[in-house]
Formats: sequence, C-alpha cells, structure tokens
Amino acid sequence: MNYLITHVEEHDVIRIDFFGTIHGLNEVESIMKNLRLTADYFTCPRILCDVRDVRVVDRFSDMYQLGSKIAASGVVRNYSTAILFAEDETKHRIVEKVLCNRGYRLKLFREEDDALKWIN
Repeated sequence: MNYLITHVEEHDVIRIDFFGTIHGLNEVESIMKNLRLTADYFTCPRILCDVRDVRVVDRFSDMYQLGSKIAASGVVRNYSTAILFAEDETKHRIVEKVLCNRGYRLKLFREEDDALKWIN
C-alpha cells in the first residue's frame, strides 16, 4: 500500500492520500507514526485523510482494535480528522464510531469541500 503525506498550506491541513490495498493493522500503525511526525513538524492538528482510492483487506475485529493501534502510534486525541471515503460505508461508519468513542475527533465525508469546511 502506498500513501503520500503533505502539508496543504492553503488550508493549513495535513493531507494523507492512500493508494492500493491496506492489509491490516500493522501497516496502519506505521503510517500513523509518520502522520504524527508530520503534524508535529508543521504544528498542525487538522488531518484530511483520503481513502477513496484504497481497498481494505481486514478482519472485522481489526476495526475495533484500530483505536488502540492509533493510540500506540502516538496520534493524540486533539487532532481533528476528516476522512474522505467512496465505498463500504458500513465499515467506515463502524470505524468512525469506534474512534469517536475512544475520544478522537473524526468525521466521514464524501465531498472534499465539506470535509475542509468541517475541519477548519
């Protein structure tokens, strides 16, 4: 799975674009560590995460363990994270609920403009 993390100065957000296939939680943990380092470097707590071009291969239980993996990577709860998604709304809604219940500020969007309005 490939990803690109950038700081979008125009909106002052850290953007992470995913491409390809995610094969479980171990990949997610290392990506989140890189995301945290980038957000810390730019002192930017606003994250725009685009998973519209990604295929997720996971077990149902992985969705519930995601919060602990993100916490282990050092991502703090004061980040505001907007997630752009295209398919599999049920899985994404479960992940949204799990992470919100763990204290993360996170919301799902289909439209980038809506996500940027919410995140700022």
